[in-house]
Order: sequence, then C-alpha cells, then structure tokens
Amino acid sequence: MKARPTPKMQPSSLTRSVSGGIFSGLSVLGVPRSVSSAPNTVVQLPGGDRLVLNEQVHTADGSLTVTGLHYTSPTGLDISIASATCGSATSN
Repeated sequence: MKARPTPKMQPSSLTRSVSGGIFSGLSVLGVPRSVSSAPNTVVQLPGGDRLVLNEQVHTADGSLTVTGLHYTSPTGLDISIASATCGSATSN
C-alpha cells in the first residue's frame, strides 16, 4: 500500500508524493524559485540565512519530525511552518 497525499496551498502550492514534493509559486526575497523538495532540500539565502524544504529529522528515540518549511538565520531566528512529529512506539 502506498499513500499519495496531495495538499494544495495558494498562491504557492506544494504537491506531495511518496518521492518528495514540489513547491510551485515559491518566491524568496521577491525572486521566484523552482525547487523540488526531496527530503532536506536546502536553499541558501544572502547573509547566511537558509531555508530547508521538506525537512526530516530522525532522532535516537525513533521519532520523526517533518517540517514543510524551516527558516534559520545566523542571528538565531528560527521559524518552522507546517511541522509534525510522530513518536516511536513504546511498550508499558
């Protein structure tokens, strides 16, 4: 069984599949960007700022956090948009 979710956002949109997603209509600092969002796709920005698209972080406890868009800057600004975490199964 394969899941194929396809959420849409306007004016930009993200099409999601099991192989990754594609951000369409993405504009950064007024500059249109055409990027795929394979897991952990990095877009470097001026001044050391960066965007990570489809960020996927696996932790030692087995949990997974997926964030659609993660912006960080050298000044410490850290913004996550559309983030979800699933934990590992535990037994009692």
